[in-house]
Order: sequence, then C-alpha cells, then structure tokens
Amino acid sequence: MSAWPRAFDAGERETLAVAMARGWTILTNERLVKNWCQRTGLGSWDLPGILRALWRRQLRTREEVRALVTQIETHDRIVFKDPEQIFVE
Repeated sequence: MSAWPRAFDAGERETLAVAMARGWTILTNERLVKNWCQRTGLGSWDLPGILRALWRRQLRTREEVRALVTQIETHDRIVFKDPEQIFVE
C-alpha cells in the first residue's frame, strides 16, 4: 500500500482503507483522492463520471442528464469545471 498523503483527513483514510480491504470502488470528487486511487489501482468514480455513464449506458437521456447537471449546480451549489466533458462522445 502506498503511504497516505498528509492532506488526507481521517475519514478519507478510513474510506480508502475499507475500500482496499474489501475490493470496493469509491466515490469521490476530491482530485487528490482520485489521483491517489489511480496510482494505487483502487477504483474510483466521480460525479461527472457517474453522470456520463447514465447517458452512455442509456439509463437516462442526454437531456435528462443535462437537467440533472443544472439541478445539481443550482440546488447543491456544486460547480462542474467543464460540464460539456460529460457529454463528449
């Protein structure tokens, strides 16, 4: 196992330790955590990835996912750096 970055708080360390022990994939919007997961081989998803998968796997239409993006930005005050990346073929 790679050493935990000092920037990880106790909750992030615990989440990663449990996920690694159980072979789970984690959900995170933290860039540092995602990068660490990529380096160590632990699976991770982020919100844009989940939204992208919804329309790519035809679980929702592009229009429905666009509406979700708008709703998330408006109600949850989450800012997507590049929301159009979600819809790239």
